[in-house]
Amino acid sequence: SSLDRAATLNRFNDTYYRTLSEGLLMQVSDQLEVITNTDTLTTDSEQYIQSLVAAAVNASATATELSPNNVANWLTRGLVYRELVPIQGSAAEFALESFGRAVVLEPANPSHWTEFGKAYLVAADAVQPLTAAENKEAATKAQNSFNNLLEGAESAFNTAVELKSNYAPAHFQLGVVYQRQGRLDDSIGKLESVAQYNTLDVGVHFELGLLYLQRNITG
Repeated sequence: SSLDRAATLNRFNDTYYRTLSEGLLMQVSDQLEVITNTDTLTTDSEQYIQSLVAAAVNASATATELSPNNVANWLTRGLVYRELVPIQGSAAEFALESFGRAVVLEPANPSHWTEFGKAYLVAADAVQPLTAAENKEAATKAQNSFNNLLEGAESAFNTAVELKSNYAPAHFQLGVVYQRQGRLDDSIGKLESVAQYNTLDVGVHFELGLLYLQRNITG
């Protein structure tokens, strides 16, 4: 409520709207965490979540409208849309557009390219279930879209690595892309190299363990 009041009183300050959007997105995440399944989602809670989502989107959009050359605004707008993809698949297009604007504004920042690539990955994950559709035409269309999104993610992560060769987050995400593409050995090799230089990163070792299990099962 304080952030909302600050934005209301300072209607031309993009920072307040950007921060408000981030706060609203946290509230959306908190609400989704307490929902174990669709049976626990009441009409009131559904409407409340929808209102939070709309408010988060509007606040991030306002920030970019007020200051379209501020890369932080586009990153936040992209993050908002990316977080909404699992519950609203159409948000993927807007997430990619927003992160695309961010990398145009600061093309030499590997972090921006990594976030851009993660948006491609989230979009690909949203499309993947459709590749098993009974309608062959629909399944083929979904598979092509899935492949194209993974290629977009791979390109973005590779750009990040070209900008900073030892940028671990991009290397890790490349391993994720390879796994999605069915290139299991490439994925393991990539994460092994990341783990070698990040010996205390529990997440990397956990994912690597899962890949070893997957290779053992499929092999």
